[in-house]
Amino acid sequence: MARLGLLPLVLPRWAARRVLDALVPLVVAEVLRRVDMTTLIIRHVDLDRVVAEVDLAGLVEDVLGAVDLPRLVRESTGVLVSGSVRRVRLGGIAADEAVGRVRGRLRHRPTGPS
Repeated sequence: MARLGLLPLVLPRWAARRVLDALVPLVVAEVLRRVDMTTLIIRHVDLDRVVAEVDLAGLVEDVLGAVDLPRLVRESTGVLVSGSVRRVRLGGIAADEAVGRVRGRLRHRPTGPS
């Protein structure tokens, strides 16, 4: 700092650390708020190299290991079957009601020579 013409700060190390602990997160947060991270990454990161470094097989294995796939299939199949059964039952109820209406009309139909 002396080379810059500034007086060196005379602070004990512990005090300097406390000041930095308080200021650095604020400064970094403000810098990140002002920087377009997408543009920065596109310009400065070789995304093809990053993707090439990813162990996709290992990643898939980890995900499948963490997911109880048989349970998900059972639950989703159960929901589908349950929904289908419900639709069939509702269709049966609607058909019963339609038959009942027709029967009611037929019973109330005047009987006479045709």
